[in-house]
Amino acid sequence: MKGVSTVIATILMLMITIGLAGVAASYIFGWFKVETAVALTIDEDMTECAGTTITVWVRNDGTQSIGLNTITIGGTDSTGSAMTSTTCAGAGNTGTGRTVQCTNTLTGTSGTNQVTARTSAGKSTRATVACA
Repeated sequence: MKGVSTVIATILMLMITIGLAGVAASYIFGWFKVETAVALTIDEDMTECAGTTITVWVRNDGTQSIGLNTITIGGTDSTGSAMTSTTCAGAGNTGTGRTVQCTNTLTGTSGTNQVTARTSAGKSTRATVACA
């Protein structure tokens, strides 16, 4: 019975090892990075509650700019009741990586409020905001 020569077997193993190392390096260094066109995040460090008035800051982590008037903010207050949703008003667009303030505010209650930001395309994000 004949088999593969040791030289060819060594070359094949070396090629497979180099290929796997290349794929691993591509993954580790982010060369095959997939980004979503619209990805919202509520910036919990900047979002604040003064009394029961919640000021929401939204960041666009996606690759496409979106108008502020396409974002709706709302959620539930600490009692579980729905807060009145409102369109996120403000100047300009949320460019990639840009954090903007919604000039419209939400009215929460004392305690932990769940705030949601949703785009007209249905993408949404949620954050917790504590009011005193």
